[in-house]
Amino acid sequence: MYINPEHKKAQDYIDAQKYDKALSAFNEALKKAPNHPDILSHRGVCYLHLNQKKNCLDDLNLSLQLQPDYSYRYASLAYAKDYFGDIDGAISAYEKAIELDPEDAVAYNNLGLLQEKKGYQQKAQRQFEKADKLAKIERKFMDRLDKDEIRDTSPAPV
Repeated sequence: MYINPEHKKAQDYIDAQKYDKALSAFNEALKKAPNHPDILSHRGVCYLHLNQKKNCLDDLNLSLQLQPDYSYRYASLAYAKDYFGDIDGAISAYEKAIELDPEDAVAYNNLGLLQEKKGYQQKAQRQFEKADKLAKIERKFMDRLDKDEIRDTSPAPV
């Protein structure tokens, strides 16, 4: 969901890998919605692509302060910390993301990858097993939804 037209424009620029233009659009979006956690988080990702570590981490930390119970904020911060070489910080952030959302298969997988980098093979294996189990549950759920949609031949309500 986009907060305002400038936010959408910024995301379109990100998708097109036009990061300087995206940054300008994010700044405009924030003028209309100051301190909006989604815009800050997305601008943080833009800064990551521009290799601006301090700005990236500042935006991601601010978005996290604004939404401290949203696991995705921690996962985004973890990704950036790993990108900039702070593996221990990334591990801590992924652990917090999982604490807030224990069904996030991606966070378990990414935590496992970081633990593997640090040489913690057994810990990593446990994370991968949890990620696989959650991914299978999600696939079964999605498959069931797809089958239910196929079976439902009744006309949509008007």
